[in-house]
Amino acid sequence: MDAQTTPTHNTLWHKGFAALSLANVLLTTAVYMMMAVAAGWLRSEPLSPFAKGCIMGAYGIGLFLLGPLCSFLVERYRRNHVCELAVASLAAFVWLFGLMHQNITSWNIPPAMFALVRMAVGAMFGLAQMVLSSTLVIDVCESFQRTCANHATAWFGRIALCLGPLMALLMGSYLPTVCPYWPMALLCVAAVVLIQMVPIPFRAPSDSYPHFSLDRFLLPASWPLFLILVSFCTALGYSLTLPHPILFYLMMLVGVAGSMLERRMVSVDGHPRIAIAVGFIVMAGATLLATSAATLSQCLSGLMTGFALGVAGCHLLTTFLNLSNHCQRGTSQSSYFLSWETGVALGVFLSFGCPFAQTIILTILAVALLSYLLLVYPWYVRHRVR
Repeated sequence: MDAQTTPTHNTLWHKGFAALSLANVLLTTAVYMMMAVAAGWLRSEPLSPFAKGCIMGAYGIGLFLLGPLCSFLVERYRRNHVCELAVASLAAFVWLFGLMHQNITSWNIPPAMFALVRMAVGAMFGLAQMVLSSTLVIDVCESFQRTCANHATAWFGRIALCLGPLMALLMGSYLPTVCPYWPMALLCVAAVVLIQMVPIPFRAPSDSYPHFSLDRFLLPASWPLFLILVSFCTALGYSLTLPHPILFYLMMLVGVAGSMLERRMVSVDGHPRIAIAVGFIVMAGATLLATSAATLSQCLSGLMTGFALGVAGCHLLTTFLNLSNHCQRGTSQSSYFLSWETGVALGVFLSFGCPFAQTIILTILAVALLSYLLLVYPWYVRHRVR
């Protein structure tokens, strides 16, 4: 195979795409596994609510730190090498956080150090995902398959979001003596191995490229949708910090699977606002039930959360892509990822740092839904380019 040309694949599901998809699952699972373990630990720590919120929410700040450099890095260095280094660095910071967690008393570690490491985790995860989902996945797919590839990558991310906390709870229940941070780091190492297995075609760098750029980072035209998705995922971040049983996350997986069936059986592509509105309403119901200790409420909350993520998340990704020109596909994918993770980080911060988090988040969902229906959707119809 000529390394200078893009390989031709008759179907989306070839070895390269499958390896990158599995790497994405392992990477996202490790990050959300860490979030669940850190949240469980902080609930019992004698720190102020604001300090706990800052430790968990610092991850959201880190997501944006390396974004302006992303285009420069993938132009100056090999794209796959940048991704591999980011994932390997993520593994190192996860291990460091675990080491600090185990020695917090003997080392007298201040909360600010934990916040800094969480910020570094966000920075490495953000860079890895911007290169993996917005560049490498696109590179190994034919042009007519790239929309399907973007959606498939997002679906795998939603599944991994459920698997991370589920694995953390299973380890805590059945392997209580095993430090959970080591498996997270190993998942990242396995993701690096998978990325190395994929032959990425070489592309000569441009003659001139800026050190700081919005390319592959943020799509300026998408900022109203960015705020809508942040609002939606704030409820998700809030829910992920609550002490749920294993059954909650199993039902989340069922809900995601149900939303995939809905996507195949019900055609609402011409009316995405219906699906997005349904997602917001279902997520609000799931948030109301999330704090109940009853088994039935936990099952319904998990099921509704997973279903809302799939239904609203899928159509919001389509709207992000429809706002981008052909050469901006990767940037729109990064914008979608950043808005999703920013919402999760904000929800996590509110859950720990605010005593009325549930009321605030339900208000955010209501305002965002009304804003989408009355303002953002008409704006989207006027500005879409696909």
